[in-house]
Amino acid sequence: RLIRRQRQMCIRDSLYVFDEPSSYLDIKQRIKVSKFIRNLADENTAVLVVEHDLIILDYMTDLVHIMYGKEGAYGVVSGVKATKNGINVYLEGYLKEENIRFRDKKISFPAKPPVIEKEGAELVRWEGIEKTLDSFNLKSAEGSISKKDSIGVLGENGIGKTTFVKILAGIIKPNKGELNSQVKVSYKPQYIVAEKDVFVREILKNSLEKYSTELIKPLQLERLLDKQITHLSGGELQRVAIAAAVLKDANFYVFDEPTSYLDIKQRIRVSQFIRKLANDNTAVIVIEHDLIILDYMTDLIHLMYGKAGAYGIVSQVKTTREGINIYLDGFLREENIRFRDHSIKFFTRVEERITKQELLISWNNIAKKLGTFNLTAKHGEVFKNDVIGVLGENGIGKTSFVKILAGIIKPETGNINTQIKGAYKPQYIDTTSEDLVLNHLQN
Repeated sequence: RLIRRQRQMCIRDSLYVFDEPSSYLDIKQRIKVSKFIRNLADENTAVLVVEHDLIILDYMTDLVHIMYGKEGAYGVVSGVKATKNGINVYLEGYLKEENIRFRDKKISFPAKPPVIEKEGAELVRWEGIEKTLDSFNLKSAEGSISKKDSIGVLGENGIGKTTFVKILAGIIKPNKGELNSQVKVSYKPQYIVAEKDVFVREILKNSLEKYSTELIKPLQLERLLDKQITHLSGGELQRVAIAAAVLKDANFYVFDEPTSYLDIKQRIRVSQFIRKLANDNTAVIVIEHDLIILDYMTDLIHLMYGKAGAYGIVSQVKTTREGINIYLDGFLREENIRFRDHSIKFFTRVEERITKQELLISWNNIAKKLGTFNLTAKHGEVFKNDVIGVLGENGIGKTSFVKILAGIIKPETGNINTQIKGAYKPQYIDTTSEDLVLNHLQN
């Protein structure tokens, strides 16, 4: 994804469109990419971004279009709003200027219960484990996981987070150290590949009635039941994979980046459900980069640090909020280890792009029909120097909207005035090519 994004950044065009650029990126990469994308907007260019990570969306953009509708049926684009105000409007579910209530209840982050000492039976204990994979080396001094635990893993990409949780789950074996495990594992992998033409109903057949209220409805899986998994979008496939993992008979649930491609409403629902999995008989471990969701979903975290592709080290367990702050600061006080020479900070924007430049795109009453789905947008404008976000639930046409503005697809009715050249980073990246990275970046 970084390679594809870098290639788009190297093309100096009038409009840059990024569809979910932060998926699978760690927090450090997200901030770096956000800064770079934001700085693409100048007196000659503008930027459009579809993004679900609210921290990154707020940091990256000045303005947002809210989209609302019904998944798979219709989508409507609101007028533009300042980003902070737009995020609050979206969470509230009410457009005051248009007097439209587009959701019957607001999205909120329920109060997180206080972290208390839990006395559950021990499920996993390890000491001095190491794993070597080619030239990469992973180390973890010691630790344990007990029933009732909800534990996160936070760290940069390429330093062994997935390898660490796979060792704890017994999926791969360490080269050194002691690992005592009494677990029956359910594992949701980081990357999900739909290889067989089976229907969702067949995958979830044993749970449709038993878990209808607890799982099927909260994850909005009803309309997917009669679809083949090879025809699902990334977000739909993610939800089915999470449901399939939850339904397995296990006492140790492992989720590797469960919120990728999910909208904020789905992220909260999934995090609530995963959090509830940790009970008197089970424990949960989650790798997650969305800090808001990580903080809500887990009570404890292991930080990981090292050098991508070379080595990774697992810290002692911390409370989640303390661990997030330590990770951002880059200093483990108890271990007296500075694992990054600088702290990660969300810098305050120096100036808001208030002064409008030359008009780049304008539209009036555009509509697009895609099968049984209908997309409408009344009126809007994009000026040079704008950095505009698009925020909404999945399945209501966000990608179709930005593709129309980029000139990739045409509306069936309405007027759109534009004389642009566009660079488009799609939502889903095809990695089947065996071409060298150098060939993609050589120009």
